[in-house]
Amino acid sequence: MIESCFSRAGDLCPAVKRWRDGNMAQRWAATVLLEAERRFRRIQGYGQLPLLIDALSHSLDKQEAAA
Repeated sequence: MIESCFSRAGDLCPAVKRWRDGNMAQRWAATVLLEAERRFRRIQGYGQLPLLIDALSHSLDKQEAAA
């Protein structure tokens, strides 16, 4: 399962009644996303992602050559 950084926003962002301006909303969004990033867990097999990327690009190259 892939975690969404925005799914944590409701948990981490307090119930703000009134935002002062756009800068305040941006600061809160940045803070929430940084905090959510700290709580992420690595997916199993993350070390093999470069192999997957190579295999997919090789397959795509074959499909483009055939087309």
